[in-house]
Amino acid sequence: AECEQLKCTPIPLSYSRHTSRFFTLFSVTLPFSMVNAATLWLIPLMVTGISWVLFATEEIGHVIEEPFGQGLDEADEVPLDDARVMEVFDFFDMDGSGSIDKTEFFLALQNLGIPCAEDEVDGLVDEIDTNNNSLIEYDEFRQLMVNLRDQNRLSGGIAGST
Repeated sequence: AECEQLKCTPIPLSYSRHTSRFFTLFSVTLPFSMVNAATLWLIPLMVTGISWVLFATEEIGHVIEEPFGQGLDEADEVPLDDARVMEVFDFFDMDGSGSIDKTEFFLALQNLGIPCAEDEVDGLVDEIDTNNNSLIEYDEFRQLMVNLRDQNRLSGGIAGST
């Protein structure tokens, strides 16, 4: 719960803007302050090095502002753990038939403490069932898990999706 609060707490944009403006102003005025202290050919090198350190530090600050990241890019997407998905599927598939019927789905939801009326469960199974056989096979269940993961990621977590 504390991590959700931390994740959902916005950092004021003015913090970032003031830091950026200060670093820019400092980098622009730095050569003028170095004229008497260094040779003319050394000033551009020193200003470049110091400015690079300042702006790199600012970029690190932007990364730290989002401790949980902005979400995964498509290229960086972590695949679902198939063993874990199969374990959950087996929990729902109480008779070991390799598919989940409406009764098994209803009982599994009840065991998880998710209250659902039987007609709601029928609607859910029909929505998940892509081949219209009133059963949820492993591939359909895995696709459901992928969809839930993506929906959860887009909505900002479990707390954001309710």
